[in-house]
Amino acid sequence: MMLKIKLNKLLFLLSFLILGCSENDARGKKIKVVVIGSSTAAGVGATNYSSSWVGLLQSASQDNFVNNAVSGYTTFHFLPEAKSNSLGIVPDVNRNISASLKLNPDLIIFSITTNDIANGFSVDDYMANMKIITDLCKNNNVDFLVSSTLPRTMSYDQKLALVAINQELEAVYGENYFDFYTPLCNLDIFEYKFSVDSGDHVHPNNNGHRIIFEVLYPVYTKLKNKALAK
Repeated sequence: MMLKIKLNKLLFLLSFLILGCSENDARGKKIKVVVIGSSTAAGVGATNYSSSWVGLLQSASQDNFVNNAVSGYTTFHFLPEAKSNSLGIVPDVNRNISASLKLNPDLIIFSITTNDIANGFSVDDYMANMKIITDLCKNNNVDFLVSSTLPRTMSYDQKLALVAINQELEAVYGENYFDFYTPLCNLDIFEYKFSVDSGDHVHPNNNGHRIIFEVLYPVYTKLKNKALAK
C-alpha cells in the first residue's frame, strides 16, 4: 500500500513538472509578425528605430518582425497587384498584402494612418481597400490588428475624415482595432498634443511612439496567445 501511494505521488510530481515545462515552452515561443503601414510605422518621428512603436514592440515581445511600412504609402499601395484602380497607383509587389502573406506570418499589424486623406481619397476608398486586404487575411487564416489614424495638421474637413475612419474601423473590426488617436490628440483642434508632436505636426515624437506601444501591447499579447494556441 505504501509503495502504491509513493508511486502515485511520483506520477503526480512528474505530470506537474511536464506541465510546467510545456507552459514555459509556450511562453518562450516566438511568432512572425508583418507590419503594413506608412511613415509612423516605419519609425518616422522617433529619434531612432528602437524608440519607435514597432521597435519597442519587437524588443518587448522578442518576436520575429518584418516591417513593410513605407513613408508616404496609402492603402492603395498595399492592395493585391491584381486589383486595378483608376488612380494609377501601382501596388508595391514587394510589400503589399500579397507579398506579406507569402511570408507566412502569424499576425499582420495594419497602421496606414493619414496619407489616404492627405492625398484626397475618401473615407469610403479607405474602408473599401481595408476590407480587401483584411479579407485576404481572413481567407488565409492569418490574425490581424488594425490601428486608428493619427492626428495631422490639415484642413478641418480632412481632420473630420480621419475621425470618421476611426469610427468605422472600430465598428467593423471591434477587438481587432486599437486606438492611439485619442491619447495622442488634442480633441479641441484635432491635432497632436504638444507633448507628443515631433515638430512636423504629422508624426509623433518618442513620447508619442511609446504611447502607441503602450496602447498596442496588451492587445498584441492577447492575439499572440491566441496564435500560439492554434
